Amino acid sequence: MENNNYLQEDLKKQKRITTILVVLLIILIVTVGILAWLYFSEKKTTEIKKEEIVNVTAQKDSIKVELNNLLVQYDNLKTNNDSINEELQVQKTRIRKLIEDINQNKSQITSYKKELGTLRDIMKSYVVQIDSLNTRNKQLTTENIKVKTDFEKSSTENKTLAEKNTDLNSKVEMASVLEANNIAVKTFKSRGRTTAKSGKVEKIEVCFNIQKNVISKAGSRNIFVRIARPDELVLANSANDMFSFEGKDIAYSAMREVEYNNQTMQSCIYYDNKQELIKGVYFVDIFSDGHKIGTSTFELK
Repeated sequence: MENNNYLQEDLKKQKRITTILVVLLIILIVTVGILAWLYFSEKKTTEIKKEEIVNVTAQKDSIKVELNNLLVQYDNLKTNNDSINEELQVQKTRIRKLIEDINQNKSQITSYKKELGTLRDIMKSYVVQIDSLNTRNKQLTTENIKVKTDFEKSSTENKTLAEKNTDLNSKVEMASVLEANNIAVKTFKSRGRTTAKSGKVEKIEVCFNIQKNVISKAGSRNIFVRIARPDELVLANSANDMFSFEGKDIAYSAMREVEYNNQTMQSCIYYDNKQELIKGVYFVDIFSDGHKIGTSTFELK
């Protein structure tokens, strides 16, 4: 009887131990499973972060390449306009700073892309401005060459004609040509104030006396004033402002119709400036009836 009780107690003890071992085994399996899940989860998260870093780095490298290419394009923009050149330098400095900022990782990719787009749009506007200026400069150069050539030809032909006109008829004809003297030139800026600064001149006044000449024919006369810059470019506001001089059509700056009665008279002619003036000595020639009747100079600073 006692042996049976002992056996029963022993079996119960073994069952309890077995139950504890099973529970411990289950806990161990669950713990290992949780640890395995955490390991693989962390590994996946790390891989995702690595991919993100690689992707961000690639995008930054791509933006840096585009910024460097954009910098080269800005360098290739050429113009003689000082104002645009200064603005181009500002934008190139801005690009270099952005490249440095990317290297130091101070901003986000979205900001870099937005800034890159803005710089591209700005460059496109400069391309349009420079193309327009280059086209206009070519037109002006062509016009200036023609005017300068015509002026040189007229001057040469005038000198040759003067040398040949030695006979009496030529002397009589020359005696009938009007003469303008006491030529006074004034330059004005806005509100009628005088100025000698080339960048501020808005109006040029040329006053002179037409001398008494009883040989010349009385009546209405067109008086032309021709103003040439130090580089011989004639100031004219329209390509149609031309008159005949010694068989050639040459440009004039301003003209006025006067009524001449063979007596000394005073007249003033005004030129409204609409173009860029430069520093130096300017030449003023006065014409009437196909003849140069007076000449003078003035200087702008």
